Amino acid sequence: MLLVFISFISGVLTVLAPCVLPIIPVILGNTVSTVNKRRDKVIIFSLAASVFIFTLLLKATTLLIDIDPGFWNYLSGIIITVFGFITLFPEGWELITNKLGISTRTAALLNDSTKSKGIAGDILIGASLGPVFSSCSPTYSLIIATILPVSLTQGIVYLVSYVAGLALVLLLISRAGQRFTSRLKWAVNPHGMFKKILGGLLIITGVVIITGLDKKFQIYLLDNNFFDVTKLEQKILDFSETTTLETEAPVLTGDNNSQPPILNVKNPIVAPELKGISQWINTEPLKLIDLKDKVVIVDFWTYSCINCVRTLPYLKLWHEKYTDKGLVILGVHSPEFSFEKKFENVKKFVDENELKYPIGLDNDFMTWRAYNNRYWPAKYFIDKKGKIRHYHFGEGAYKESEEVIKYLLSEYSGTTEFEKTDEQIPEEKNYVSNAQTPETYLGYKRFDKFLNKSTAINGATFKYISFDEIPEHYWTLDGSWEITEESIISRSDNSSLILNFSAKDVYLVMGPEQESKIGTVYVKLNGSGNGLKNGGEITLDGHRLYNLVGLSSFSRNQIIEVAVPSGTVLNAFTFGSL
Repeated sequence: MLLVFISFISGVLTVLAPCVLPIIPVILGNTVSTVNKRRDKVIIFSLAASVFIFTLLLKATTLLIDIDPGFWNYLSGIIITVFGFITLFPEGWELITNKLGISTRTAALLNDSTKSKGIAGDILIGASLGPVFSSCSPTYSLIIATILPVSLTQGIVYLVSYVAGLALVLLLISRAGQRFTSRLKWAVNPHGMFKKILGGLLIITGVVIITGLDKKFQIYLLDNNFFDVTKLEQKILDFSETTTLETEAPVLTGDNNSQPPILNVKNPIVAPELKGISQWINTEPLKLIDLKDKVVIVDFWTYSCINCVRTLPYLKLWHEKYTDKGLVILGVHSPEFSFEKKFENVKKFVDENELKYPIGLDNDFMTWRAYNNRYWPAKYFIDKKGKIRHYHFGEGAYKESEEVIKYLLSEYSGTTEFEKTDEQIPEEKNYVSNAQTPETYLGYKRFDKFLNKSTAINGATFKYISFDEIPEHYWTLDGSWEITEESIISRSDNSSLILNFSAKDVYLVMGPEQESKIGTVYVKLNGSGNGLKNGGEITLDGHRLYNLVGLSSFSRNQIIEVAVPSGTVLNAFTFGSL
């Protein structure tokens, strides 16, 4: 229910988004330049219906797969430009229709569309703007990428709420403009200067959409933090996720404050049993009920997650130090990408990294859901009576976590303090800088800051042209690529990805589409090979996390170009700063 409200608010905020600002004059100009109070409703409701229908066509059918994704922007721009010329030169339009022999009835209909009482043109103008409005909002992206594929009904409810918010605020703005211009006769004169200015605005807007200048304007505004309402909207979504986590995860909440300060679970409950573990590594199948009188750490992780990988040295150390004292570490491998579901891939990583503790494959996320988990990595500390007493999400807090382990091992044993050892845990590092490029997903489901986003369609292959200017944290494609839910796949040997990043280390999750095929990826940094791993030549020996860049210090606005052979699958970039 909360996301329905957030969808509505997101529709309202979309009007201020950088991708919408350039075309606001088209809507307002057409709705306020007439005394017809019905016209604003026709244009705005037509636009709203267009957004709704366009979304369902993209997601619910495959009819558009073979159509160039940029076609819809071109079509929108052409329609708006044509109406601009008709508005600016009505006499010229009549001359053209006569010369071309267009029927009197058709010409009358088109001519009437440009006047205050025409409805066909109003519908066409509104409908032509639907594709332009799409993908301006994080919530819209969430609806189209993740909710519609799972539940058509739920997705439609959220989409209707989003469209309603968008239409309402446009209608309010339009009515305010009508009240103002109704007192100005020159504004509603169909042959006056205001009408000609409106025609010019229509032409300019159409050309801007056709040439892609609206996208460059959007990037400029975002890069300079002007009108970036998407950040506000993303904060609302993040708040929604946090609220959902707190209300759905009873293991983290409660009113019992009798717990020792070192433990952060206020109201301990019995830990949910392991569910749906398809295969095990380093052990026979396990159940928590069989581990009574043991202290257990349930660690949710996945092998291509750099944040998870950086926690492994600490888990290995705890396993070595405390296993014979009653600690059991259970690695619950919950895959982020489809290739991580393969047993042989996980087993290879476990062997290469010498992980000796039990690891179970939670490919269907049944244990993940039983714990209401949301994060990679996430650790739940379970006491000898089988109750969750402490948790930690993400990296860090290793000393604190070891103190929790020692406390839980000593609990119920009659001792007040666990024996001290001289062995120290590895130095704890903070791998993230405030200016660091965030984790960057490349698949349609979660991609962000993708400069070619307006031409991307899930499941479609398209020949992209890279942008010359790439703002910080943004990326662009060149060559032939197929976009899928969780990855991008090169479809030509000259395909490349270019990213402007700020970090010290760069990692990329990638691999060959065919597991048996070994290829070479070539990497350039600022046009050269300085600071690159392996001299910029990366051999793809499987689908995993690859370290591409290792600079001597944190650096900003670094341009990395990754050239890949056909059939290479790219999933996500992650970064380190220290």
